[in-house]
Amino acid sequence: KYLKKTADRGLVFKSDVIDWTIGEFVIGSIGDASHAEEDDQETGEPYRSQGGRLTILADKRLLDGDECGFHLISYASNTLKRVSRSTAQSETYQMELCAETGDCIRAAVADMFTPLTRRGWEVEATSAIQQVLVTDCNSTRSALIRAVMGKIADKRLGITIAGLRQLVW
Repeated sequence: KYLKKTADRGLVFKSDVIDWTIGEFVIGSIGDASHAEEDDQETGEPYRSQGGRLTILADKRLLDGDECGFHLISYASNTLKRVSRSTAQSETYQMELCAETGDCIRAAVADMFTPLTRRGWEVEATSAIQQVLVTDCNSTRSALIRAVMGKIADKRLGITIAGLRQLVW
């Protein structure tokens, strides 16, 4: 009903929102997750978490947390396959999906400016365009920005955080 009432609304992509010079825009990977609120659609098993992600090309003011212009490039909402025991786990697993999607889009965009090599594409894309990970989960954020990785009781969560820390650091 809402969509029918607001059929005249949509996304607007303005050409002057982003400075298209390499180094003047960033990839933003924004993630959020609910905790144990869903049933698995295939098996019907309960206690699955719902995750959402947005991937944007944004003005570099996003780095400062300021209001900035952006273009929405990709979005998804999915039920996480892995059952999580905490909100922090759900948020971290979703952030992993966001970061991986952001890496692919960053490589594609960087390749449009300067063709990437087959063996060095990941390093070349990373040095060309910065990726910003955005989460509303303080536990995930703290684990990623801490100078030294803290001890994490759950091994799988620890591996995921270690992988994300490699991207951040």
